[in-house]
Amino acid sequence: MGRRQTHGAHGWKRASPAVLGFVVLMAGLILLAGCSEDPGEPPAESTNTDMGVGAYPLSVAEALDQDKPGRYSLMGFLISTAEGIRLCDALAESYPPQCGGPSVDVVGLEIAEVTGVSRAPDSDVAWTDFPIALEGSLDGEVFTVSDAPPSVTAGDGPLRLSFMASPSTPAVGRTVHWVFQVTNTGAEPLTLNFASGQRIEVVLYKEGTDEEAYRWSAARAFTQALEDVILEPTGSIPIVRSEELGAIQPGTYDVQAWLSTSKPASPVVETKLEITRP
Repeated sequence: MGRRQTHGAHGWKRASPAVLGFVVLMAGLILLAGCSEDPGEPPAESTNTDMGVGAYPLSVAEALDQDKPGRYSLMGFLISTAEGIRLCDALAESYPPQCGGPSVDVVGLEIAEVTGVSRAPDSDVAWTDFPIALEGSLDGEVFTVSDAPPSVTAGDGPLRLSFMASPSTPAVGRTVHWVFQVTNTGAEPLTLNFASGQRIEVVLYKEGTDEEAYRWSAARAFTQALEDVILEPTGSIPIVRSEELGAIQPGTYDVQAWLSTSKPASPVVETKLEITRP
């Protein structure tokens, strides 16, 4: 409407009062008609995007192909060195591992707070042997993390067990990674006795019931051999098992997760898990 008010009063000085009144009346009608039909300026287009945060995460390559800054859910392998943290689509076959394929710099995340991290002895290199799902903002090749899979910890003795699922909201028919971190918080070495090749267990119950909907060990065979794993003081090891979620319905589940030790008895981690449609 501002552009319509361009005529100054001097444009009408030579008109008679009657003509002036008529012209002013018509101008007002035209002005009102224009205001009711003019859609106005189109809204400015945002340069940011929201690439389905909360949906099944994208790979680094898929996110970079978008070539747009914005909020993303990404999944990849973390590698932490003295230079910083990177999220990579693959791990190169080296020790310690290096990034393979497309990768981005990661800020806003402390590697010490990530469950399931492996570390190279006498080195500052740490990494995840599983793809971790993260949410945040991508700008160029810098990914600022705003949310990581929540981890739950249990244990009142030297054996401490942390557990998380990656992605934190798995989808039916997609792979979920059950991630454990086993830590000896005591001052003496801790021996974990396993009676078979099974190391972990994850059970999902229909929310608020005792009805099992999923058990990781179901229909699996394990070697029947005794094995001891020794954890030095402050020592920590990751254990990761992956599973494609098949015969399970979307919904909210109560989760219990523990180590399959015969001695000492494992702490039991309890949490909730939302499973979605793909």
